[in-house]
Amino acid sequence: MELITIELRPRLRSCTVFLFMQRSISLDKVQIKLLEASIVLLIGENVTSIILPNIKIVPTSLSSLSVVDRWVCFRLHTQPSDSEFGSFQREVITDTKAQFNILESKRKIIKNSKCTILCMCCKNVFCNELYFQRVLPFPNIDFDPSEWFCSKNDIDFASLLHPNELDLFYGPYFSIINSNIFYNYKKNKKDILCNRCLLNVGLEDKGNSFKIWDCCIDYKLETDEIIIEEASNPLHDFITIIKSFISNNTFGEIILECLLTKQSHYIVIKPMDMRLGILTEGNVKCNNDKINLKETFVIKVLYKYGTDKMILPKDCINAKNYEVSLSIIEAGFNYLLLSTKRFPKDYKTIEDYYIGYINIE
Repeated sequence: MELITIELRPRLRSCTVFLFMQRSISLDKVQIKLLEASIVLLIGENVTSIILPNIKIVPTSLSSLSVVDRWVCFRLHTQPSDSEFGSFQREVITDTKAQFNILESKRKIIKNSKCTILCMCCKNVFCNELYFQRVLPFPNIDFDPSEWFCSKNDIDFASLLHPNELDLFYGPYFSIINSNIFYNYKKNKKDILCNRCLLNVGLEDKGNSFKIWDCCIDYKLETDEIIIEEASNPLHDFITIIKSFISNNTFGEIILECLLTKQSHYIVIKPMDMRLGILTEGNVKCNNDKINLKETFVIKVLYKYGTDKMILPKDCINAKNYEVSLSIIEAGFNYLLLSTKRFPKDYKTIEDYYIGYINIE
């Protein structure tokens, strides 16, 4: 077997099993036997036991068996569980938001240490050595500055978040800096490009400032020794955005956009299961034809990619837009495509959306 994916739904007392074999097989060559704690798969003379941890199977519950090419798919029922997610003997509604360990992805630059900003790709130098005197977290993207003050008279809220030359404000996947400290770049309308490798490192922001994508830069820190710190990476930033959204929303859709001058790119993501337990072949341990699986929690999503500017319907009130770098969109899309490989053809798509997983642990 190349891929094993078992979706666990203890509240419904059911599991959906997707097995991707090394070669094509036919239905008459496959036999499946359900035991209380394992699935026994017989293909010809080969016998394999797949151990399901912490699950009690109903041995007579096999249904919806399908064998197509290299795929074996079926469903089974489980016995009631006393876990917080499973029992019909009691209903325990837990706040799953508190279980998402959303770590701040931005590494704080040491205050008052010499720092130089470099292009992640070619190491082109974007600024002179600086002592950033204020390194502060940027407020939530949905902030309303007018809520910060009791008196709203004679306050220019727009100017509150304009950095001075020795300021660096950082968000979950970007940094805001004063444009006067930045050089060795080309500007294509609002896009900021490295003038050596033409990597898109950010965009022009309001008030004489640049929004720089963390995954496109490195920081050269000079303390007792010279250290080059990777500010972030595209996949980490992609997952950080998804976690941030689901920690504040129970439904809706996420739109990641990169509005380049020549062409726009976007991914639309619609969460279906916010916290779905799955068993996979990750860290498979085979012992005498027995396979032990790894359990993890994921978000099951619908997603699609496009290259035109995304236009939201007027009645769409639950969508959240994030303007991001092209690197984040590419990394996120490739990550989702890998998870889609876990589904057979008939389960891969719904209308014009693909189905995938995003690991939240």
